[in-house]
Amino acid sequence: MAKDYLIDTYGNFVIENGDFVVGDSELQEVAEIIESHPGEWKEDPVIGCALTTMLKSNFDPIRIEQKIKNHLTRDGKDYENFKNNITFT
Repeated sequence: MAKDYLIDTYGNFVIENGDFVVGDSELQEVAEIIESHPGEWKEDPVIGCALTTMLKSNFDPIRIEQKIKNHLTRDGKDYENFKNNITFT
């Protein structure tokens, strides 16, 4: 389990009682990898699935799934743990 500051669906930090909320951040990390584009991560410029761009074109769900698997593996995450939380609609 990864712990970090939590963000809401708008990308803002979650604040309770005037302080940042810390919690399990692994699923939000997965979402950031899937949504981001290559070059956005200083730590690994190759990572980023650019899912929004792919969905705007004629996309192949199998190709997208493979891309997500590759990028999550590159970041040390197991796709099988998250596949039920990922939809392409």
